[in-house]
Amino acid sequence: VIQAVVRHPGFDLFFAVIVFLNAIFMGIEVQSSIDGDWLPPQLPQVVNYVFAALFTLELVVRFFFSSGSFFCSEDYFWNWLDLFVVV
Repeated sequence: VIQAVVRHPGFDLFFAVIVFLNAIFMGIEVQSSIDGDWLPPQLPQVVNYVFAALFTLELVVRFFFSSGSFFCSEDYFWNWLDLFVVV
């Protein structure tokens, strides 16, 4: 069941949206630091931990449910890039 979810295009779309949201939040975080730190002090840290947990979860799920082809599939470059970015 999980393998079917991982292979579904919606899985990729969900994490593409997460990457986009992460980029938006990074921009907000930078703007806040430029404009005088108007974000609550703990919010950036908490949000960054949530994004890191989501990216780690995606990587682990893809790795364990890739049928042994995680680093050798046609998407091997993206899998290596994901591993490099998450680590």
